[in-house]
Amino acid sequence: MRWSGPQGELAFVPDRLMDVPERTKAGLRDAYTGLLELDFDLLLLAHGNPVLGDAKQTLRAFLG
Repeated sequence: MRWSGPQGELAFVPDRLMDVPERTKAGLRDAYTGLLELDFDLLLLAHGNPVLGDAKQTLRAFLG
């Protein structure tokens, strides 16, 4: 997952960086859904900028 900045949004990295994109995304969505049970305001990502406020709400919106 990556964050494209203050006016951006959370997004998956490009499909070309995944072996089986749809299966990988489904697994990540399941894992990210589990994070919503935790209390947090920041989200540090492997790609892109960190989410420095309202991270839980941002993740919830990403998961739809």
